[in-house]
Amino acid sequence: MRILKYSFDFDPHKESSIVPVWIALPKLPLVFYDKAILFSIASVLGTPLKLDECTAKKSRTNLARICVDMDINGPRLDRIRIGNEEFAIWQNIYYENLPLYCSFCKHLGHEVEKCFWKKTTGSKQKTNIEGEGVKTTNDKKKGKAVWVEKQSGEVEQGEIGECSKGNNEAEEENRKQELKTQMLVGKGEDVNLATNDELGKGSEGVEGPQLSIREVDQEENNTGYFDCLKEKEEENSDLNLINQDFQLPEENKVGDILVDQVYVDMGLWNTMEKNDQEAAGLDKALSDSETIKGQVRRKNDEKQPSQITQHSKIKLLATRSPIHLRQKHQKKHQCSFMMDNLLFWNLRGINSSIKRLKKVVHINNVSMLILAEPIVDKGKIQEYKCKLGYDYCHSNRNGKLWVFWNSHLDCQVIEDQEQFISFQTKWREVETIITAVYAKCSVKLRRDLWTDLAKFADKMDKPWLIGGDFNAILNREEREGGNSPDRRSMEDFSNMIMACGVEDVNCRSQFTWSNGRMWEKLDRILVNYQWNSAFEDFKAEVLNRDTSDHCPILIHCSPPSIKPKSSFRFQSIWCHHEGLLEIVKQNWDTPLTPYSKGLFGFFYKIKRLKNTLKRWNDEVFGNIFEEIKKAEKEALAKERTYDSVKSPETREEMHRAYANLNNLLSQEEAFWRQKSGIKWLREGDRNSKYFHAVVKKKRSKNKITQIRNTEGRLITDVEEIQNSAVNYFQNILSREPTEDCSELLEAIPNIITVEENRNLNTAPTIEELKDTVFSLDKDSAAGPDGLSALFYQFCWEVIQKDLHEAVVDFFDGKIIPIGVAVTSIVLLPKKLNAEEWKDFRPISLCNVLNKIMTKILASRLNKLLPKIISPSQSGFTPGRDIGDNILLAQELIYQLDRKTRGGNVVLKLDMAKAYDRVDWSFLMKVLERFGFNHDWIDKIERCISNCGFSIIFNGELKGFFKSSRGLRQGDPISPSLFIILAECFF
Repeated sequence: MRILKYSFDFDPHKESSIVPVWIALPKLPLVFYDKAILFSIASVLGTPLKLDECTAKKSRTNLARICVDMDINGPRLDRIRIGNEEFAIWQNIYYENLPLYCSFCKHLGHEVEKCFWKKTTGSKQKTNIEGEGVKTTNDKKKGKAVWVEKQSGEVEQGEIGECSKGNNEAEEENRKQELKTQMLVGKGEDVNLATNDELGKGSEGVEGPQLSIREVDQEENNTGYFDCLKEKEEENSDLNLINQDFQLPEENKVGDILVDQVYVDMGLWNTMEKNDQEAAGLDKALSDSETIKGQVRRKNDEKQPSQITQHSKIKLLATRSPIHLRQKHQKKHQCSFMMDNLLFWNLRGINSSIKRLKKVVHINNVSMLILAEPIVDKGKIQEYKCKLGYDYCHSNRNGKLWVFWNSHLDCQVIEDQEQFISFQTKWREVETIITAVYAKCSVKLRRDLWTDLAKFADKMDKPWLIGGDFNAILNREEREGGNSPDRRSMEDFSNMIMACGVEDVNCRSQFTWSNGRMWEKLDRILVNYQWNSAFEDFKAEVLNRDTSDHCPILIHCSPPSIKPKSSFRFQSIWCHHEGLLEIVKQNWDTPLTPYSKGLFGFFYKIKRLKNTLKRWNDEVFGNIFEEIKKAEKEALAKERTYDSVKSPETREEMHRAYANLNNLLSQEEAFWRQKSGIKWLREGDRNSKYFHAVVKKKRSKNKITQIRNTEGRLITDVEEIQNSAVNYFQNILSREPTEDCSELLEAIPNIITVEENRNLNTAPTIEELKDTVFSLDKDSAAGPDGLSALFYQFCWEVIQKDLHEAVVDFFDGKIIPIGVAVTSIVLLPKKLNAEEWKDFRPISLCNVLNKIMTKILASRLNKLLPKIISPSQSGFTPGRDIGDNILLAQELIYQLDRKTRGGNVVLKLDMAKAYDRVDWSFLMKVLERFGFNHDWIDKIERCISNCGFSIIFNGELKGFFKSSRGLRQGDPISPSLFIILAECFF
């Protein structure tokens, strides 16, 4: 039972056509995932009722679902325009389980074509229609009729049907009726239709606009989006979408209200640009943005009401036609947030895959489509261009490669060969080269392709992407089943990749082709380093295999993400500036209250110095990249001056300008070297481009865009992924109840002597402290305070006294400040396509001050490890090599089949997250059993127990929690403590 609001036209024998319907908005940008915004968008269709749970919680960002109370008897929108006059997107709309409604008997559950009452009253209805003055020249109907107002607006006099002179009651009844038609674009037969609006004026003619109608076939999916139009229709205006050959008798003057499009205006984008520096600014932008207003623009609404109130209103909905959309909003394709997607697919016959292809193109907003093996005559490419809704198309010389694209991409064919096509286009406003490949199955013929691509790469100076079906693999891991792969083919393919200077893109799928018995990675995407530099958010995704034995590969770029607020980092290029030591000394010698000495004094001086260095970098050092641009212009100007006026003074000025430029370029190289983390490259030419490419590659490789949580659910929402990471590692580092292990402790001998304990607890000298500081890797990543070991080494003369006092203060029993013990956890994937948190290795980035203290403890403890650790343990022990255990294991496996009483067995034990699960209380008991005194155990406990953690998620710190168990991977003393703990199990 449905409860509806009473209206004066209520009829108990008719069911209401207003029903709740779930609509889906795929690929809706994340900024619209707000209840008020979603309801405003849905209000264009009807009355919004509610959101589904995933949409409300933003846990599924690839699809928004809204329940809307809408009229299913009226025209339905396939997509709406969201945006303002400068920026906009077209949002597709899908209706889920749309109920059937009969417009004849006004009942739910069946269509008008299957209506029982219509069939029984068919003859009577036909008589009534003829009596109302409707004349048809062709009774055969294939679909719905489409009314279109003639653009010229010419009016002709005509005869009125005999029925118009007839029954006045019928005329009065029909005067109140409203004729509604829906426009569907497609192929069909033309039908002449004349309509008398029954104005009751006898035989007098009434002027009216001319209309035409085309009857069309509806496809099974009833979207109408991929229907084919004639080429000449692209040049017509909004009202000339279809042929207008037929006229309405002049007695009928029909109203001309035209529903042109539905769009949503909002002032969000300017607000977003002002808040792109912080993630929190996004929520503020949403809350401060204008309320979304759904509007329906109507044409010719300047006419007086008296001209249309007495006539029928014809509503034409033209949002289904791709030609109409391209004419009306062709400039809107250049939206800054609207991404162009590219699809490669070897579909093995376009006729058998057309439905699947339409769906994939429509859902993923594919702006450029590259197809291999269409297996139809290439002369039909124009027909399929219309069916798929593209502006342009091209086929290579043998018709094995088809390319479709929209006009805003501005593509130009620059190379057309038998096995590949190359285009120059604009991808997100960047000049790029895209090469589509369909390689031969023969190894010999493929070598011609490899040679042509290598020659083409020699003149490549732009971002370059190569994609398609290469019919070759790189290694044995890319094939499963079948015979062994051809070694020559793999070598040729690998040599081509190296010659072209490209690299394989991770598509998150091991195989892209299968015949049911064998699986191979034949389809792939290759890009050069310029492409990686230009598009950091570039991704390649393998879609599901359906009608073809090849998987489609979708190329897309994620929407521009808000750049996280950068944290302080000590830059190595600052050391090239002569004023750095002076600014550090001035700040360091300034008195500090209330803390001036010891651990807390050193910590607060570091905190104050960071603020000073930030200001110094902005005001004195400046932006290195802007300085390089200025230096290049100055050097060029000095060189031209010297060319025109050759003198010792101008030559000296030119040399100084180039010396300054070279100095700045060296600083730029040092900057990118520090960010890239490359340590093996020490000498050679300037490698700034290489370091920059490494940085881009590392960011792309380590970026986490989706994860499978502990419940097995795949999540893609950024905020939900961040919370999942914090919760997972917080649980790992939280203590759990343990069993009594007193029996294990009883077997541990007391080894450490009183003299050794005294040496362990002695405060370090200034020489020992200096050796420890300079033994640290100056290029290693900094901790949360941003100061690397390079700062301590470069500024040693300024800070050595205070640093020594801080370390001695720790040895005297002072607690380490939480600001010193805080640690950042960086997540490094253990394998390709890591999908779960267990597939990431958590590396702790400790502050250098903390590492200095623990390294002193570790260096003293390591001298006693050979005495404590049994010979069977070889890891982390000075004088032992872990390779010895590898040889021993191989020998055991070799002797495993030797006959012996009872048989042989080998057990491989792997302790998952062993570092993170170390129980502190048990570790302290083990140290005590080995003979370490309470002062040493207290130092160890203060180092590991007062730790706070934050997760570095895609370059941004998230969360904060304290641990209650575990050892930090990255702390110098952790390996020594771990093998001591493991000794009790031997």
